[in-house]
Amino acid sequence: MFQAVDGRYVRRVVWYLLISLSFTLATSQRVLYLMWHDGTLLQRGNLIALMAWLFGPSGMMTRVMPRWFAYLRPSFHPDDHDDSELIAEWENEVLAHTSTVGKAS
Repeated sequence: MFQAVDGRYVRRVVWYLLISLSFTLATSQRVLYLMWHDGTLLQRGNLIALMAWLFGPSGMMTRVMPRWFAYLRPSFHPDDHDDSELIAEWENEVLAHTSTVGKAS
């Protein structure tokens, strides 16, 4: 879709990096503020747990980064990754929640 609309690789990558940086900074600022507000910011155990949660063997960033970098390939296409299981899981979850919407209790 992107190539049909604009197609410029450099523009896609620059915006991707800017948005990624913006999201990372905003999220980090908020998490650090909340930890400071709770008085847990400088507790070594919490910082170690945070780093493990982000960068450990099954950490959030560890799992996300391969696909994050994949987007930077000039030939990237969303169908490069089979997400059918995730899509099915999401659809089932949405259907479970929406099947009760509008019904009298």
